[in-house]
Amino acid sequence: MLNRHAIVLLVGNASLTLLRPFPPASYGILGAGLLLVGLALLLDNGEPGVRSHLSHAMALLGATVLLGAVVRSLAAGSSTTHFALAQIGICLAVVGLVLELELPYLQLKTAIAVQGLGDLLYLGAFASGISQRTQTPSTAGWVFILLIGALGIYAAFSNLVLQLKRLRNPQAGWRFRVIGQDERALRLVTPSGEIGIHWSEIEGVRRLNGRQLLLVLPSPLPELLADKGLPVEELHTEPGIVDPRIPPERYGLILHEQEIGLSLSDAESRLGAHLATSNRAR
Repeated sequence: MLNRHAIVLLVGNASLTLLRPFPPASYGILGAGLLLVGLALLLDNGEPGVRSHLSHAMALLGATVLLGAVVRSLAAGSSTTHFALAQIGICLAVVGLVLELELPYLQLKTAIAVQGLGDLLYLGAFASGISQRTQTPSTAGWVFILLIGALGIYAAFSNLVLQLKRLRNPQAGWRFRVIGQDERALRLVTPSGEIGIHWSEIEGVRRLNGRQLLLVLPSPLPELLADKGLPVEELHTEPGIVDPRIPPERYGLILHEQEIGLSLSDAESRLGAHLATSNRAR
């Protein structure tokens, strides 16, 4: 979702030139920066690994080039407010995204604040471009501005609102959220309502990667969980030999640390403690 938001900001950037042209001195550097950022966002598959780290490095490089375009236009004495606000806004939105994906959970609010500031500056770019426009677009130009510009404004505004919510509650925006743990069950909010997964139904807790935990559930899934659309994966003893006619040995419920509302190490510790207590009570 975050990647899509940043890509929309890139596209919306083009409509600003119809209100007031960008400084000609910045065109070459600006194009290189936008290309690097766009490729980086498309390259990121959302999964931890070498590809993800490379895409993040490319995104930071692209953001630096965008700042270079602003500096170049200032040096040439031709910078305009809407141009500078838009490029710095995109830069901060991209940097905030990378920080969220790379920094530990405890520093999440820093990344959120950087993203939110980027969206705010981007909205300021449109306000400046409209109020200080120096040319009158054609009918086709206005249609482009209304379609593409409005899409960029909506993406920035909606993401800004989301980031403000996340500053208060990092779980905001997630479809699945852990809302409590007690001696009986792990309670979650899902798109279909609140559910409780009894500790007796959880067979283990595993760290899937640096951001996600996997809860091992029995097969078949308990009736109360089967129709909730949970993000579960089939777990097989021999993954290379899978017969679609035969149910898996186990299911795995994947939860991001932001869905749990705790850093991965804390979540692993607390869930493991509840699970151990439940096992002793059986």
